[in-house]
Amino acid sequence: MKQNETSTDFFYDSMQSEMEKNLFVNLKMPMETVKRILSDKDIDREKTFSICRDLMLHQPDLFEDEKQKQECIMQRIAEWTEAVGRPDERLLLAMHERWRMPMNKMMKGRLSPASVKRLLDQYIVGQEAYKEQIAVAFCMHLSRVDANNSFLTLPRSSLLVHGPTGCGKTHGLQILGKLFDLPLVVVHCNNLVPEGYIGQSISDAFTDTFMQTKSEKAMLNSIVLFDEDDKLLKANGSANNREYAETVLNEMLSITDTHGEVVFNNAYGHGKTRVIHLPTENMMFVYTGVFEGLESVVAKRLHIPDTISGISFSIGDSRITVSTFTSNELRSMANEYDFVELGMKPELMGRIGNIVSVEELTMSQLAEVLDKARPSLIQQYVNFFENYGINLQVTDDGKRRIAEIASELHFGARGLGKVLGGVLTDAMTSLDVADDGAVRELTVDEEYVNKRFKLLNI
Repeated sequence: MKQNETSTDFFYDSMQSEMEKNLFVNLKMPMETVKRILSDKDIDREKTFSICRDLMLHQPDLFEDEKQKQECIMQRIAEWTEAVGRPDERLLLAMHERWRMPMNKMMKGRLSPASVKRLLDQYIVGQEAYKEQIAVAFCMHLSRVDANNSFLTLPRSSLLVHGPTGCGKTHGLQILGKLFDLPLVVVHCNNLVPEGYIGQSISDAFTDTFMQTKSEKAMLNSIVLFDEDDKLLKANGSANNREYAETVLNEMLSITDTHGEVVFNNAYGHGKTRVIHLPTENMMFVYTGVFEGLESVVAKRLHIPDTISGISFSIGDSRITVSTFTSNELRSMANEYDFVELGMKPELMGRIGNIVSVEELTMSQLAEVLDKARPSLIQQYVNFFENYGINLQVTDDGKRRIAEIASELHFGARGLGKVLGGVLTDAMTSLDVADDGAVRELTVDEEYVNKRFKLLNI
């Protein structure tokens, strides 16, 4: 009985939470009505939740322009704060998703590393150190680009994020860029060429982003992401590509200099294009990569025989056993000298403020990513099947099995979509709308996953 009561309480608490979000974003509903609904203990929560959800979904655009919309949203936040209490990040995210209001405007005066970390918690499972470091660096970046010039003495935010593939090295930055309406320049280093050569160069990445933003002013505060930066180190070891890699690394040094500048075209082609010169002093630079072999470099520096387990050694009065160190632990002990040993330029490492390690996700964390990280991967498929009159349900053991497969194949979180999509392929290819309009059931459990996975060519 107690278990049923707990389950019911959880259901109603979840419904109350969703109802609050729908009431918060429903700008047409007077605040007095909202307050009365929230304070009524005897209200039919199921019915009220359904009504609030329908009102929110069918709410028309109420505004003539962007300025009017922002004023109305800020008024709702002020009224909610006075009547109910300061809206938390969960409610502000709901407002952002409904009305596309940038988070920095809604959080003005209350933005902090802790609040940014709470935002990231909604999207990223685990990786606590990563989220904390990203939150601090991001807040410092916003402080530097703020109109208040007193923050210009803060050091420029620059990070190196390393770890296994599929663990979210770039995910947090992509999220913050969208939430705070900041341009994200992604430089893919795995196929990068020097300026003037045929292929993708650093300036091309800035051109791609500018063609989306159409604003030089916005580009001044960009987040610049050098993705898979370690690929340049591999090229640097090749006789054919050594000169290319060295030239690209020198271009990075030039752009990331304190008084650096990036030069790019506003568009592609030979038509009416123009050259744009932008200073980079207020840009945030982030370098990401797997950096294979880093564990061995760290072990060598610490005099740990990383290839032999079970050997013990002494540091001072402490005795340490090699077998106690995991790959994640060795990576977390990496410093600037280890990356220089792998081939990173010392001058570039000197400009990086913090080194952040992301860990390979555990099986339980991967299972949690499936339906708890925003946006929920499972919920997206549920919505898709719902269009065809099918009620899709993924059981707990089904989630665990999908996570096990992704973990065994070392796909990381990125591979969850590949595995789940593959498992559902047969069901999706036979989709059709039922003539009688009846709702059909599709349950994905461990047995279903195992049967479909054997047919996949992964």
